[in-house]
Amino acid sequence: MNPIRTLFLQSQSFFGADTELHVQLMRYFDRKQVKVHVALTNTRNENINVDPQSKIKSISDINILPTDFGGQSTASLTEKIGRFAALGLLVPRLRNYIKKNNIQILHGTEKPRDAFNAVLLGKLTGAKSIVHMHVSYGEWLKPSVKWALRNADGIIAVSAFSQQSIINAGHPADRVYSVLNALDDQSGRWNPRDASDIRRELHIPNTSVVLGIISRLFLYKGHLDLLDALARVDQQMPDYRLVIVGEDDPRAHPGGGSFMAEIKAHAQRLGLRVHKRITSPFATAGLKLSATGTKATFMAWGNNTFTSP
Repeated sequence: MNPIRTLFLQSQSFFGADTELHVQLMRYFDRKQVKVHVALTNTRNENINVDPQSKIKSISDINILPTDFGGQSTASLTEKIGRFAALGLLVPRLRNYIKKNNIQILHGTEKPRDAFNAVLLGKLTGAKSIVHMHVSYGEWLKPSVKWALRNADGIIAVSAFSQQSIINAGHPADRVYSVLNALDDQSGRWNPRDASDIRRELHIPNTSVVLGIISRLFLYKGHLDLLDALARVDQQMPDYRLVIVGEDDPRAHPGGGSFMAEIKAHAQRLGLRVHKRITSPFATAGLKLSATGTKATFMAWGNNTFTSP
């Protein structure tokens, strides 16, 4: 059987969690079953750690088409005009590539330029289009994304909860699939360590229960809700430490300043206080909340630390 010819659309110049998951698909698809093509943005990110070009170009046995997707939707008016001009060149070029290479599936995230172009090109070429939703459905989604979801051949959700939110928004259940994300345990970025070493480094007693949340720091990840919940059950909890690992993502919190600072302020409103500063290479950034007896304490460590008031 000939492999399925799939074209991924990577319009973002930021290597986020959604791109990470798509890179896993690109890397680990069985080449006997899937032939991987990527329309890859030709815009480089100055921060090599979050530059998708270097990550994707490191994958063997894939076909890369450098692509100008135009400016992002948050760009200035001049850049938006340039974006529409680029779209006029983009669509014919990708349409020709899809036809020439007999692409069967177009796969994009819910990011506007990925989703919209994947579905539009699917309609122009006859290829099947997939929108891979890494978030739940919400009215905040841009009109172009809502149009793409209504017209895509398939929608992949990253959880049963997200799947149901898409169905509840009126999309046919037989077009919405739940596929859980995965961790790449073969990645050289992992540095396995004994838990007791980490406890000692972070001054966490061996008898303490450790809770954790790992994500970018912005409102919709639920850090403030988690603090609210812990404050309500604090007196019922055994000795615990809440470890928050992540760093501010200004792109997801435009105009809001540091979300870590908001977490600190919210903890103080709940009667928690910053009482110690710890610097540790364990995490890019983090906070530690602990309950001892009847009084909870709040601590922070990492590259983006804050000092005691």
